[in-house]
Amino acid sequence: MKHIVGRVIAYTVLYCSVIFGIFVLQFTKGQTFSLTLGSMAVTGRQERTEAGETLPLLPLHVVSNGLDLYISEQNPVYAVDAADTISPLRILSYQFYETEARFSVHCSDDVVISFFSEKRGEVDSLLVEAVLPEGIKSVLLPWKITQNAGIERADGKIFVRSGKKQYTFTGSFGFDTDGENTAAQLEGPHLVLAKTQPIASYKTYLPLEELDITTIPSMVQASAESYTAALNTFSSAVIHAGTQALSAKRITEKTLTAYIAEMGQRGKFAGAMEAAPAQTLARNVRTYLSNPFYNNVQETHVGLAADDTKKRELYAALITDNSLEIFEQDNLIPFLTDRGSRRSIEGLFRLIGKLDAAQLNARQAAGVLEIWLDCTHYYPEQKTLFEDLLPLCEKKITDALLLIDEGLYLSNDGTYIDSVAALASARILMRYGTEQSSVWQSVARMLVTSLLRYSGESAGLPVGFTVTGSKSTQLVITADDSGMLDAGMLYPLLKPDNSWYPHAQSLALQAEAGIWAWTCAQNIEVLENTSKTLVLRIRFPEGQSHYLTLHGIRPFYRIEMYGIPFRSDARFEMYNSSGYAYNAGSKILYLKMRHKSEYETICLSLGSAPQEPASVRTAPSASGSNTNAGAAPSTVPSSSDQASSKQTPETQGAAAPVSVPQPENSAQPEDAE
Repeated sequence: MKHIVGRVIAYTVLYCSVIFGIFVLQFTKGQTFSLTLGSMAVTGRQERTEAGETLPLLPLHVVSNGLDLYISEQNPVYAVDAADTISPLRILSYQFYETEARFSVHCSDDVVISFFSEKRGEVDSLLVEAVLPEGIKSVLLPWKITQNAGIERADGKIFVRSGKKQYTFTGSFGFDTDGENTAAQLEGPHLVLAKTQPIASYKTYLPLEELDITTIPSMVQASAESYTAALNTFSSAVIHAGTQALSAKRITEKTLTAYIAEMGQRGKFAGAMEAAPAQTLARNVRTYLSNPFYNNVQETHVGLAADDTKKRELYAALITDNSLEIFEQDNLIPFLTDRGSRRSIEGLFRLIGKLDAAQLNARQAAGVLEIWLDCTHYYPEQKTLFEDLLPLCEKKITDALLLIDEGLYLSNDGTYIDSVAALASARILMRYGTEQSSVWQSVARMLVTSLLRYSGESAGLPVGFTVTGSKSTQLVITADDSGMLDAGMLYPLLKPDNSWYPHAQSLALQAEAGIWAWTCAQNIEVLENTSKTLVLRIRFPEGQSHYLTLHGIRPFYRIEMYGIPFRSDARFEMYNSSGYAYNAGSKILYLKMRHKSEYETICLSLGSAPQEPASVRTAPSASGSNTNAGAAPSTVPSSSDQASSKQTPETQGAAAPVSVPQPENSAQPEDAE
């Protein structure tokens, strides 16, 4: 019996020794390293092979202000693919970038996780960024709190208490306990980094009565990466919404236009036009909004002219009444310069000269900033009017900013957030930040990313949000369910710089006031503008067609495209070639352009054709006038026009088009309906 007991004791000691030995070997193998970057401490181990390569060993700890982000054999980094399959990642290498104060962990499947530490004022931040390849939609990184820290709840939020300060993750990255979250399927808390939000921030929590906008650039939602990711997600949702609506044959003109514009920006214009041909919407339903993609520009231009008239009358009335609502109108200076009156422009500047900035709301203050931005180019002599206004407008906007649940919002009265006003202001602040402090670009980005958190696969957004609570405790927003902004309404607000979306392009700065285009061309350049010649260069994909109207074009006697003189034809939109019609009364040139190359040039010879001396003037030939390709547009329709086509209201009273053979093959109509 004694021998049995002795053997049991001996085996027990042996097994314990083996286990202890394995434990010791595991944590003594390789070389330990330690790095300190600001408030971030990194500890881990790695070993060098006989071949001279350095291999990473686990565990790895990244510790900052009570938070311990760690990777071990038992708690690896997990990847989630498109099918929501969770799989562990292998650690391939560690890398320290001294000049960037960054530590990176390179994992299998081309996943890279980087850690940064930075401090701005009283805010101490740890940034964690994931670079994810195609096929991986998120990664999960385990975390825990250190022994000297604790979890606290206050104002409906969860914090880590370390020392005398509170720290929190932005959004709900680390404290998300929703059962639907992938991280909830794993043991212990995990930080979730997704393609839509690839950067997380763990930072000092400061319950401020007033927002310090200088801290906004350090916020994750204000980063260029988060902004780009949010816009990419929205753009993909627009494509999805457009595709679904086309399949169901229930698409609005605005959503259709947004779909084509986004497809064009992605280099898929031809595919968009194949999926949504001119017959997608009935001819009587299409307006000037979509005519740059399709046709019917002369008929639908009536709607554009009517809208412009309404705007001119509204702007004139607001200026006359000294109404501050005038500063809520978009692109005011280009519009008044090209389509307004000198009287309205002078009245606007008189209003600005006596403006009391204290009476402005935040949206109107942003409008003043936009006018200043445009005046620096259109009316630089008026810049002095804004010297005292700019800082007052900045303060008005700053006072209207609300930081709610790690999101930034703009509210005129502190109780309601108007989505359209906020996005319009963000567009202006993005421009303003390029001329003034870049902080305003961070503000603009965060305004957009915060609102887009409430947009889904339909690419929609509530018309607004109600705000309850107080800044000193906690603010809460609730969606206004009285209406929704769909993809077609949101797209021009969120992607105003996508030139594929039909827009008015002013050529006043390149040529003269009053010359502008309604177009979806990527760009229109004025190469020459004299009393005798106007030369334009237009960019659009090779082999594709588009339609545009050029306004403020003086009468001309010759037009050249592809270096070839063209003659007017009322049916120019029907042919598989370029063509035009001109209304001398309204000075509008209607064009269809089929691009033989990406850049095409239009040359107009202005005025009247030079008269030949009587001594060299020859009698007209018996075959008619079609042989004179460079002659001025006839004022009387040819017999073929009278028999086969009818003038539209826009061409009546103008130099009437003459139907003649086009330089290219025009026998087959392209878009006739």
